[in-house]
Amino acid sequence: MKQPGGTLEPRYLDFVYQPLRAPDGSVTGVFVDGVDVTDRIITEERLRMAQQAGGIGSFEWFPATGKMMVSSQFRRVWAWARTST
Repeated sequence: MKQPGGTLEPRYLDFVYQPLRAPDGSVTGVFVDGVDVTDRIITEERLRMAQQAGGIGSFEWFPATGKMMVSSQFRRVWAWARTST
C-alpha cells in the first residue's frame, strides 16, 4: 500500500474462498472475503525478535484442559522435557 507521497508498504491479507451453490448443488460462483492482518503479523514478528534477543520463551495455558503449550526456548530455559505438560 502506498501513502500519498510515501513509499510502498507491505500488507498481509488473509483470504477465505467459499463456493456459492445453486439449489441443485452446482457451483454458481465464489464468495471471497479478505481481512488485513498486517498489524497481527508485525506484532508476532516483533514478539519473536524480542523473545530471541532476551533469551526467553513463551507459554500458553489452557485451563479447561490443564494443558500447556511452551516454545522450544521456554523448554531450554526451564529445562522442560518435550513430553512435559
